[in-house]
Amino acid sequence: MDGRADLQVSYGYVELPGDTGFAAAVCGHRIWHMARRIRTFLFVSDAADWPTLRRRFQWTLPASRISEKTKSDPNIRLLTMSSASSEARESIKTLRQDYPGPSFAILDSDHSKEHVLAEMIIMRDILAAGDYLVVEDSNINGHPVQKSSGPGPYEAIEEYFRRFPNDYQHDFEREQKFGFSFAPQGFLRRL
Repeated sequence: MDGRADLQVSYGYVELPGDTGFAAAVCGHRIWHMARRIRTFLFVSDAADWPTLRRRFQWTLPASRISEKTKSDPNIRLLTMSSASSEARESIKTLRQDYPGPSFAILDSDHSKEHVLAEMIIMRDILAAGDYLVVEDSNINGHPVQKSSGPGPYEAIEEYFRRFPNDYQHDFEREQKFGFSFAPQGFLRRL
């Protein structure tokens, strides 16, 4: 995320797992410079088997691994549910109603094609024209790394565009700003 001034948002929805929630706090701080307010949803799991989740590219954290500082941050809301669930959809819709205006969302949890596609479909009627979506880690499964990981975010983006070709415009300028991206094809502006 480059924090360019042309992304003026009213709030950000950020779903960022990390070993202690540090990434959510850092990313939330970066987005704060673009937004008047930031609300971060950090989706966590009640599963205790973190190494197995990581091997399966399901990066949703066990709640026990989230730091107390992250848990007490008033701008971070921990949700113990799948980010592709109907409960998550309703939580995000409520946030959207409470904070009208342009928004910014990052998808970065379970990296399976099915899960990412479900997240993108959930966001379909929540994000409005001009809103911004980043689908992280579309570089896996040979795009260009981790060739054996199986269909993931990149394939989900392709499938989404096959189903809904007029929902988003690729932002290749932002994607290529640093010469390499962990989100190829994943910088999307809602039309």
